[in-house]
Amino acid sequence: MAEDRPEGQSKRYYFQMFLLSGSILILAGIIFYQLQCQIASNLLLSLGTTAIAVVLVTILWEHSGGEPFIKKLDNLEKSNEIISDSIATGVYRIFHNRMVLFNEKTYSIINSEISNAKEVFILSLVFNVTQSKELQKNILNCIKNDGVVRILISAPEITEKGESKKPLPLELRQHAEKDDTGKMKAEIRYTIKYLEDIKKGIQNDTPNNAQNFQYKLLSTHVMYCSIIGIDQKMYLTNYLNKYQGLSSPTMIIEKTNDKRSLYEVYKEQFEYLWKKADGYAICEGEVIFQSMS
Repeated sequence: MAEDRPEGQSKRYYFQMFLLSGSILILAGIIFYQLQCQIASNLLLSLGTTAIAVVLVTILWEHSGGEPFIKKLDNLEKSNEIISDSIATGVYRIFHNRMVLFNEKTYSIINSEISNAKEVFILSLVFNVTQSKELQKNILNCIKNDGVVRILISAPEITEKGESKKPLPLELRQHAEKDDTGKMKAEIRYTIKYLEDIKKGIQNDTPNNAQNFQYKLLSTHVMYCSIIGIDQKMYLTNYLNKYQGLSSPTMIIEKTNDKRSLYEVYKEQFEYLWKKADGYAICEGEVIFQSMS
């Protein structure tokens, strides 16, 4: 019986049977055609060619990889869906962590983009990138060219009723990143001084455009992400509770005209927090925060 044969012999047996059957049916169809039995001829020819076609398709199936070939087709279909969604949402690239993206080459690209931008908006807890002297020069160039730069970071501390306490975004991130040393607070203070230097430079070099550079301090709302928006492009990192910002997944997003555009979603997030940000004052080089809530 066929089921007692080895698999290879069994396949050859069925191939031979289908080929023989198909050939007999086609031959019979030709005979009936000569006898002018058109309906019977067409039926037999169809059955015969179908039997032979089954054999040919099966052989092609085996030689192209069988099931893996179907998986390749499935993967291709999934790839098309991913590409379609990527175009609609504007997700240009995804990196498994921010350290992969933010290297020396990327900083150089970002600085160049800022220098020529019409709009720059940055949301960051600490904004470590401010340690780059190149950034200061490119922000100044952006402002000189009538660009607008807005930067929103966490307040290092707030004062309510004469008492100092941790602002909400900083408190949560310090807990998530196990920062018990106050390193983040110190980095934010450094950032503020850095931004004040930029502000003074703009006031000296291009006083007419001084209003184009603004930064605010956020103390009452959680920052769920870090955003560097440059015109219609965005570098985005979502903050995760288990990982530091540098270890969190990061995306490059571009603005699209599709209603699913992620650029618009995160731009709205920035604008929402910008309106909620606290005021601040500088007194003899020391930053004094007053909660606006």
